[in-house]
Amino acid sequence: MLYSPAWQLLEEVIDDDLVSSSNTPSRAQQFWGDRYIDDAVARRIDRDGDGSYLDETHSLFFYLTDRMFSVRAVVDAERLPSPAIVEELSYSPYGEVFRRSLADLALFFGTQDGSDIDAFVVPFVDATAQTIDGANFDSGLDFRRSGNLD
Repeated sequence: MLYSPAWQLLEEVIDDDLVSSSNTPSRAQQFWGDRYIDDAVARRIDRDGDGSYLDETHSLFFYLTDRMFSVRAVVDAERLPSPAIVEELSYSPYGEVFRRSLADLALFFGTQDGSDIDAFVVPFVDATAQTIDGANFDSGLDFRRSGNLD
């Protein structure tokens, strides 16, 4: 791992294969802004370890932060022209992280793929909040990030 003088993670080498030493580890690079020490901007991952971040085996994520520089959402920039929010985060008053993802809810409701999550969410939401163009739409309930709660 490579850190800046301010102890910000800049690069890490990730070896997922602990059995064999013949694989090429992947690399992840973290980018920071200059507004504050916690100003996370982006992360890119080279999954095949070839040093190129421009091929199909890489990923690029941007962090959306609030005024306190807490990460509120992670955006997958590879899904252009319409990038998708892949993770949304909330915090308690004392900084405890609450993730809102379909996988978390699937575990909570005891399902494998989250296919029946809508059966729990939709009955409690009025009709004006079920699509992204509705007046009362809550993106926190859109666990599939599709713009539609059904």
